[in-house]
Amino acid sequence: MIRPVLFTFLSRASAAVLNFGTMVLLSRYLGAEGKGLASKLMVLIAGIQIIADFSGGAAMVFLSSRHRLKSLLLPAWSWAVMCSIIAAIVLIQTENGNVFGWHLALLAFLCSTLNQHIHLLNGRSAFQEGNILTFLQALFIFGSVFLLFQKTAEISAYIHALYIGWGLPWLISLWMLYRLPESNIDGAGRLSGFKHLLRYGSANQTGHLVQYLTQRIAFYLLPAFSLGVYSNAITLSEALWMFASAVAVVQYGTISNSQNKDYAAQLSLVLMKLVFVLTALGGLFLVLIPQTVYIRLFGNEFGGIVQVLPLLYPGICMMSVYLIAGHYFSGLGKFRQNNYALLSGLLVSIVSYGLIYIYDYQITLQTVAFITTLANGAIFFSVLWLFSMHTRLRFKDFMFSRNDIQQFQALLLRKKAEL
Repeated sequence: MIRPVLFTFLSRASAAVLNFGTMVLLSRYLGAEGKGLASKLMVLIAGIQIIADFSGGAAMVFLSSRHRLKSLLLPAWSWAVMCSIIAAIVLIQTENGNVFGWHLALLAFLCSTLNQHIHLLNGRSAFQEGNILTFLQALFIFGSVFLLFQKTAEISAYIHALYIGWGLPWLISLWMLYRLPESNIDGAGRLSGFKHLLRYGSANQTGHLVQYLTQRIAFYLLPAFSLGVYSNAITLSEALWMFASAVAVVQYGTISNSQNKDYAAQLSLVLMKLVFVLTALGGLFLVLIPQTVYIRLFGNEFGGIVQVLPLLYPGICMMSVYLIAGHYFSGLGKFRQNNYALLSGLLVSIVSYGLIYIYDYQITLQTVAFITTLANGAIFFSVLWLFSMHTRLRFKDFMFSRNDIQQFQALLLRKKAEL
C-alpha cells in the first residue's frame, strides 16, 4: 500500500502546484472580479457533475470490481448527457448560467465522465493510471490558460482552456480503460449495472450534494469581487486536503477489495490521526504567511485572504479526518453513514444563514468563513460518533499515542500479528 499512496500523493502534489499556477494566472490577468466569475463557472459545473454522478461517481470504485466496465460506463454516460443538458437549460435561465450558455453542459459532461473513468480505474486498483489522468488535467489546463491568455485575457479563453484540459485526458482515459482486463462476472449486464449505479451512486452522491451545498453556498451569496478573494482562500486551504485525499483514494480501493472489517477499521483510525497532524502543520504554515506574499502572487486586490484563512483553518483540519472516516464507510458500501454526518453540517449552514437573513446582518468574507468552519465542525463530530458506533472503538482510541507510528507501519505492511 505504501507505493500507491506515495505515487498518489506525488501526482496530486504536482497537480496542486499546477492548479495553484492556474489560480495565480487567473487572479493576475482577470483581477478579483474576473477570478470570481471563473470560480462561479467551476461551481456551476461542479453542481451539474454532482447530479450526473447520481448514476456513477465514486460509487464506481465499489462497483468496478463487481461489474463489467461496459455495463457501468454506458449507463453512466447516458445519465451524464441527460443531466448536463437539463441542468444547463435550467441554469441558462438564470443570470449566472446565462453568462456561460451551453458551455455549461459540454464542460460538465467532460468533467463528470472523466472523473467516472478515473473511479473505474481506481476500482480495478489501476491507481497509477488514475493519478496520471489527474496530473494531466492540471497540466493541460495550466498550459492552455498560459498560452491563451497571452492573446486575450478573458473568461472565454479560460473556457477554451477547460475544453483542452478535460478533453485530451478524456480521450486518453478511454485508451486506459480499453487496456483493462474485463471482469469475469457473469450476468452483470447493462440493466444490472444501471440499477446498481443508481442504488449506490444515489446514496453516495446525496452526501456529495449535501457537502456541496454546505461548503459552496457562499459562492452564490458573495458578489464577484469578494468571491474572487474568498475562492482563492478556499482553494489554498482545501489544498491542505491533498495528502488526506491521496491516502483516501488508496484506502477506499483497499477496503472495497478486502473482506477484513477489523483491518479496515484499524487502518482508518490510524490514517485519521496521521492526516490530521499533517493537515494541521500545513495549515499553520499557510496561516503564518504574511499578506505581502499573497499580494505579490495574486495582485493588490487579494490582500483580504489573510483575514479569511485563520477562520477556515480549524474546519479544514477537521474535514481531513472526515475524508478518511467517510471513505471507510464508502469502502464498505455504507454511503448513508456519510450522509448523516454531512446533513448535520448543512443544518448548521442553513440555521446560520437563516439567522443572518432574519437579523439583516451583512454577509462578509469573515462571516462566510466562520459559518463554513462551524459546518465542518458539525460534520467532524458527527462522523467520529458514527465511526465509533460502527467500530465499537472507545473515546481514548482516538487520542494520539506513541504506538500510532508502529501500528501504522504494521497496517501498511499488513502484518496482522502486530495489530
